[in-house]
Amino acid sequence: MTPKAQRIAIAEACGWTCKSSKSQIIGIVATQWFFPDGNPAHPHEVSGDAIGYLPDYLNDLNEMREAEERLNNSKDGYQFGIELARLVMNIRQPSGFFATDDNLCLNPWAASRLAWATAAQRAEAFLRTLNLWKD
Repeated sequence: MTPKAQRIAIAEACGWTCKSSKSQIIGIVATQWFFPDGNPAHPHEVSGDAIGYLPDYLNDLNEMREAEERLNNSKDGYQFGIELARLVMNIRQPSGFFATDDNLCLNPWAASRLAWATAAQRAEAFLRTLNLWKD
């Protein structure tokens, strides 16, 4: 996925909405993003795709933390942990890596690597968790 597509997918998963309309006066398609509460992110946007008004999930750990809070159940949280471990530690086959009691088995070194995951890694894991990632 392109960075732009990732930002849009995460924003939409977090409740942001987008409305596009074509100006009859100047013929430009204007896109406007709205916060999850329904208020416009920038009330006077007249051109472009306005993606600059979306949170920069791929570069901002604080924004990704807020997105991760949208994972609304323990199943999603568990899957997010698995996806993040696969990305950070480049693990493709989890066999032998996870305990049978549904707890992620990590040694302290592996756990510290997860704690230092980048915003971009967390964004990809988030999208994979919600089945929004497109190769």
